[in-house]
Amino acid sequence: MRLVYTADLHGDAAAYRALLEWAGDNGARAVIVGGDLLPHAIALGSALATQRAFIGAELRPLLREFRARQPDCAVYLLPGNDDWAAAIATLAELEQEGLASLLHEQVFLLTHGDAPLWLAGYACVPPTPFSIKDY
Repeated sequence: MRLVYTADLHGDAAAYRALLEWAGDNGARAVIVGGDLLPHAIALGSALATQRAFIGAELRPLLREFRARQPDCAVYLLPGNDDWAAAIATLAELEQEGLASLLHEQVFLLTHGDAPLWLAGYACVPPTPFSIKDY
């Protein structure tokens, strides 16, 4: 099974487009974006609106187009520490539309048969649970 994984796209629509095109061209069965999905919004007053706007105006259309071309390739999204919780709730709408699955605290079976492959996610983990002396 071919899986495509990336992280830290930070709302770069061109990077999402390139990722999805590459996955489709190379026969991927799943695309996983593991954290920091949405634009990094520094201004607190507009951060939530910026992230929600990206989901509606950029991400949703990209995923609709991808789903139409690659109906058998699953897309999994795992929010990161730069993704606002209220914006993450808007991502749930993509899941309801069948465009992507949210990985946070979820487990998905990716293969069937003798060697099952499970995908599990846990979002927004602090930078590290270890102290510098542990390295």
